[in-house]
Amino acid sequence: SVWANRQTRIAQPIVPAKVLDTMGAGDAFIAGYLAGTMRGGTAEQALAHAASCAAKACEWDGAWGYPLAD
Repeated sequence: SVWANRQTRIAQPIVPAKVLDTMGAGDAFIAGYLAGTMRGGTAEQALAHAASCAAKACEWDGAWGYPLAD
């Protein structure tokens, strides 16, 4: 992701994850960013927290009834 204002640009690299499903990763990223800023973190800290939240979300089965019963 990239965060920018008029004079500052911050690039946040990915956080490695064992991806099972990407469902909800964007929502987790936004929630992590908002939580990070509400705690008083800098933009860099909030972006790092957001990327970590998104990576964790990718390691869970998604919202479509998983795991399916056999």
